[in-house]
Amino acid sequence: MRKPMVYILILALAVCSVYAFAARGGDSMPVTDALLRFHIIANSDSPEDQALKLKVRDRIVSEIGGVVSGMETKEEIIEFLRGNMEYIETIAGQEVMNGNMEYGARGEVGQFLFPTRSYGSLVLPAGSYNALRIVLGDGKGANWWCVMFPPLCFVDTKSSVALAKDQQRIEEMLDGEGPDVLYSVDEMEEVQVRVRFKVLELIKQSGTKLAETFK
Repeated sequence: MRKPMVYILILALAVCSVYAFAARGGDSMPVTDALLRFHIIANSDSPEDQALKLKVRDRIVSEIGGVVSGMETKEEIIEFLRGNMEYIETIAGQEVMNGNMEYGARGEVGQFLFPTRSYGSLVLPAGSYNALRIVLGDGKGANWWCVMFPPLCFVDTKSSVALAKDQQRIEEMLDGEGPDVLYSVDEMEEVQVRVRFKVLELIKQSGTKLAETFK
């Protein structure tokens, strides 16, 4: 009975290896290290609070976008944001006051967890990302986010040409370390299909060997 047990163990290890390989294709470590995100959380989901969230976004992008888009590294931008956080909070607070709301706005640069999200035709894997986070009031409403570095915040996400250029820039930043980490939805589905067929192939091969063993 030892041979069947050996084949069963080999099959289990093979299946685990295939899924580990597929998961590594979506590994978030390279991209989470490379990107800097901009994240705004609204006070609530009321139409007024959601509209105000977008006004705060527009104001901040307008005020610092020109400076940030000219910076060459994520670290340079983080240093700039931390050094100007009081100013960023002030302009966010001004928009809140202009909207006749009585809550405040607070900002922070740090590591934050994000779920898997699409950005135009691209998909960013879940993980912990560096981000500039602005919380309005209670911060219980729907959020808005973009990629601040590379500066996707300052391009049209509906433009496939602009997104293609920024995806290429991200890949160049990663310098070939690890697999591609940004996929279109279609590409991700194709990877999953390939994995399923590979697992079925392994099961079929191992089943044949098991059958021969028991003869």
